[in-house]
Amino acid sequence: MQKRILIVEDDEPLATVLTYALRADGYQVDWVNDGMKALSYLGVNRPDLIVMDIMMPNLNGLETMRITRQNELMEGVVILALSARRLSEVETRELEGLCDAYMPKPFGVEHLMGTITKLLAAIV
Repeated sequence: MQKRILIVEDDEPLATVLTYALRADGYQVDWVNDGMKALSYLGVNRPDLIVMDIMMPNLNGLETMRITRQNELMEGVVILALSARRLSEVETRELEGLCDAYMPKPFGVEHLMGTITKLLAAIV
């Protein structure tokens, strides 16, 4: 069965590249550009993996991940967090309990694809 990935990213050019690359690898991909839209999406859809930017308008990625992790229906959903800024020590500790992996921006698309493949291989 085709794996579903939700991209939560406010940088449209980056989201477009990621969507294209993931679809080319056979994933079903949806994209939203802020945390509030992500929560609305998650109210009716259950992806296998979420690629979540940390710095977004309306509701940042940390808060969005926190709310997502509290939702029992999202148990087992893998979250890969992304950020373009250096995280503080407090944010790094907080992130450890909210996501399954973290990748700083900029990154190579091939590196991201490899990380996603590994994360999805770990779930049944």
